[in-house]
Amino acid sequence: MAVGESVQLAPRDPDPDADYSWRIRSAPVASSLELDEDTAVVQFTPDAAGRYVVELDAPDVTYTL
Repeated sequence: MAVGESVQLAPRDPDPDADYSWRIRSAPVASSLELDEDTAVVQFTPDAAGRYVVELDAPDVTYTL
């Protein structure tokens, strides 16, 4: 995806009563993007070119994308 383009990140079938937590695990050096949200669905918009790794702490496991 391109810098400035947005995408929603979400678990496949989120439990509305469960706790979820998203965070940026790694990002390009030029990025100042923060993704520290405690919700099942988040909007992800990269602010610098490069590779991003995000993590989702879900009730069953931690997922890495």
